[in-house]
Amino acid sequence: MPRKINHIRKFPNHKTSYRLVSVYIDGIRRQRFEHRLIMEKYLGRPLLRTEIVHHKDENGLNNSIDNLEITNQSYHMSYIHDGERRKWSLEKAVKLRKMGYSFEKIGKIFNVTGGSIQRVFKRKGLGTNNPRWGNPKWNVKLCIDLFEKQIPMNRIARRCNVSPPTIRQYLIKNGYKN
Repeated sequence: MPRKINHIRKFPNHKTSYRLVSVYIDGIRRQRFEHRLIMEKYLGRPLLRTEIVHHKDENGLNNSIDNLEITNQSYHMSYIHDGERRKWSLEKAVKLRKMGYSFEKIGKIFNVTGGSIQRVFKRKGLGTNNPRWGNPKWNVKLCIDLFEKQIPMNRIARRCNVSPPTIRQYLIKNGYKN
């Protein structure tokens, strides 16, 4: 049976806090979020790791069952938070980056971390100019020319200083076939 402890965990990025309680699982004391335990008891089953318990009023300490609903991560991020998938515009971020803004400055403009913006740039294959991630400005034209000459992908990757999956993804996205 859960035993309440007066411990609140704060999440500054989410601008909310959640209450933790102690429970014994297989004789070992663990801390769990109270809202997840309440939802599990209501449903009569353990929650899946992929299930998110959302607070409708966005107050993480209001754990009444009427205030809780189950969602998945995708729905939670895209619809619950401001009805948008992302709180900032990638197109605007790219324009700001081309104007010479740092990721930190762009992040402050959109009220997110600079690292979040940098990760999206990397995932979308946009240049980050970060030496830690290697040379982001690879020669796409050279890679396509080599691909059309039927050079093996690993040789193209070495020549262009890019990983084979990066080249493959770019080629598939742009309609090139093996």
